[in-house]
Amino acid sequence: MEINIKDIIKNIPEDLENNEEILRYIYIKLGNIFSYNRDYLYATDSRFSKDIYEDYLNIEIIDNAKIENKIEAVCKQITDILVEVINKIPEEKRKDTLSAKMLGYRKQEENHIAALVKSGDKNYYMDLYKDMYAIQKGFRTKYFALSGNDLEKELEKNLDMKADLRGIKCDEIPEENLEKTDKKLGYSFNGLYMDEAVEMLRKEMQIEDNWKKYEKDYEEITKKENKEDVITRLKLDFIFNNFRNNSKEDKIGMIELTKFYKRLYQTLLTKEEQNKNQLRRYDVTLRDNKNIPEDSMIYEVKREKENIYYIYKSENEKFVKITPKEILKIEEEGKIQYISQYSRPEFYKDFDELSR
Repeated sequence: MEINIKDIIKNIPEDLENNEEILRYIYIKLGNIFSYNRDYLYATDSRFSKDIYEDYLNIEIIDNAKIENKIEAVCKQITDILVEVINKIPEEKRKDTLSAKMLGYRKQEENHIAALVKSGDKNYYMDLYKDMYAIQKGFRTKYFALSGNDLEKELEKNLDMKADLRGIKCDEIPEENLEKTDKKLGYSFNGLYMDEAVEMLRKEMQIEDNWKKYEKDYEEITKKENKEDVITRLKLDFIFNNFRNNSKEDKIGMIELTKFYKRLYQTLLTKEEQNKNQLRRYDVTLRDNKNIPEDSMIYEVKREKENIYYIYKSENEKFVKITPKEILKIEEEGKIQYISQYSRPEFYKDFDELSR
């Protein structure tokens, strides 16, 4: 379905009781239509990166483009649209005075950008870019009305943003209010978020008997290998084999997908397991079955005995396990290309030495 921001504004639900609920509706809707522009991260020419950063984007451009999946953009453009949408909410739909502006923007400087939203006598700090993966995967958001110590930590990373907020106190919205609104909007599943689902899964993974049910060869494997090491490997396989990229809106982009898998890895593996199984990411383009290049990535799990590799395949809508030999083969066939030639999986070092 084509992205149409005017329709988002037009279709603000009539039963929303205050500006905060309207803002939440806009935030969730916009969070589902963007994907961070990965090309910006790898722009080697500063003129090119500035062009991407300063690229002008507005509601008319987006609606006329008739985009059907995700709009690739950087934080400046994402915040620009959030601000424009809020400022264009019709007077008859607002419950109080409402306006928004960008924070931290300086022309020809590539700063991180967020938004300041004024609703009645309240001020809200919002950073839609940092919440996009959470919105697209159904997690609780963190940067919708960020305040207090969490906001102070953010501002220390961006002094221009801090200067723009000088003398302004940013307010919070109580968690119970957000939960009520999310339930009304259908964002949460009867008040439950992905956070709770992942936490339940983490607890299930701590029970060894559950692995015996999940893995039919569990007993045989543990006779040959260290039990803790086997459980960690099964956890990794479970994460990469069972979480697909097919959200109710559209598939999420690679940067958002990266954040999602990193969160699963950091939540489902214990600190000790993470230390023994370090996760590294390599951004690539991969040609699909029709020889069309698409954004992809390789995850390398550095383990004590042998590293494990997973590659994202769009036709599978998930990661699949792959061996170093298979990666080298598809590279020789011209089906894979690393975005950064300076960052490749560890096995290339061994391969280079054998080739000398």
